[in-house]
Amino acid sequence: MGIKGNSRQIKALNAPSYFPTERKGFKYVAKQNPGRFNLARSVSLIVALRKMLEESNRPLRTLIKEGGVKVNGSVIRDIKYPVGINDVISIEKSKRHFAIGINDRAKFSYSELKEEPKEKIRKIVGKYKAKMNKIMIRLDDGTVIDAPKNADVNDSIKINNEKKVANVIKAKEGAKCIIIDGIHVGSQGVIKSLQAGTSIKQASAQVQGSDGAVFETLLKNIMIVE
Repeated sequence: MGIKGNSRQIKALNAPSYFPTERKGFKYVAKQNPGRFNLARSVSLIVALRKMLEESNRPLRTLIKEGGVKVNGSVIRDIKYPVGINDVISIEKSKRHFAIGINDRAKFSYSELKEEPKEKIRKIVGKYKAKMNKIMIRLDDGTVIDAPKNADVNDSIKINNEKKVANVIKAKEGAKCIIIDGIHVGSQGVIKSLQAGTSIKQASAQVQGSDGAVFETLLKNIMIVE
């Protein structure tokens, strides 16, 4: 009888392109646990740290297990905890902070921060009515929370370190954004116009990139940042 259940690792050659690994340097990479981002847009915590700190697995495993790493302000002891876009990873001992992003090849990227940001941006990917007619929203990291006023799918919200919504950033003309999927992935720009979706066509937007060029992309590919 074959082995059932999810595998604990994934072959490097078969890993999603988002994984920051040299496909010929390692036979396997640690597969992230389910629950937050999907497989194509996340990596396990130990894989992210290996890229950021240029360290081998053994000391990183110890660092995580001993509670020396925080993700978005919370101590994480699971080496396969999934991390993705806009997560902030903090190393307690060295007081270093790294923000996860995505580059123009649709791959994981990171930038080191001087300090942990007080607010983090999350994209709204779903909105629905729960029990007692309570309106809920689902965020791109899998979190489900009460819907703030005027919050819609494709808007973004800022969440503070107390896990409370600071404000809603609307997807509208003039809003600054980053492209997180599609052929223009990694580009940053300003929304010039919005086109509503129909029964046969998804909602889209015209964006003026930082280089001045204007292009069109699906609204679901955009994360509003300001």
